[in-house]
Amino acid sequence: MTGRTMLFAACCLGLFSFSAQGAVLIDETVANTAPVLEPDWELLLRKRVEEASRLGLMREAQTKTQMTLMRYARRPVQLALPRAQAPRTRRLVLMSAQDMARLTKPVQEVLAGFRRRYVFIDADDRLHLAFARSLAKKDAALRIVAVAGDIQNAARKTSLRIYADQGARLTRRFAIEAVPSVLTLKEDEGGIAAVIEEIALTREDEAQKPAREPLGKDVPPTDPKENTGLEQRGR
Repeated sequence: MTGRTMLFAACCLGLFSFSAQGAVLIDETVANTAPVLEPDWELLLRKRVEEASRLGLMREAQTKTQMTLMRYARRPVQLALPRAQAPRTRRLVLMSAQDMARLTKPVQEVLAGFRRRYVFIDADDRLHLAFARSLAKKDAALRIVAVAGDIQNAARKTSLRIYADQGARLTRRFAIEAVPSVLTLKEDEGGIAAVIEEIALTREDEAQKPAREPLGKDVPPTDPKENTGLEQRGR
């Protein structure tokens, strides 16, 4: 027998032994025949959903979520800022003149004469709404930012767009400490600065207005029972 023939015979014997051992390993008599105990998660979740729906739990959760979303839509922010007690003006430098000089000329031209105004109010305070409306008559680009209160009701009364300072980002960025506050962003010889003016409103400010003057166009006078202003807030 030649060497090549012997090598072929050895390979055949090896394959036969491997197959024989493999046959023993998968013998049904020694294989794991224990039943599968893991639950069918899809079937389990489906049963839980059907049970919750039958008990009315799904509808209850949906109603609760809907009410929560509606509440946040009306009152998206509730910052406990105090009412301004005395007039105060502060200046916060956002970009110095030296930093502006380093900007490219096109950017400097865009920032030249930049000016934007915001007024921060409590949307539940009638004095704040009247004050914001008087400012909006003089400045159509004014942005009214509510830090508390019902913004939908305020927008209906004033016929103006009311923004909400969600996350208190503007309040923290410009260090707003009391309301109402008028924030003016402007470019001047000192660079770009934010001028914050705290306005101290009094009840006399409201008394000087006509008794039945509506706050918004075609909006009836507010029912005293619905007043959520100073009398109810105890300020």
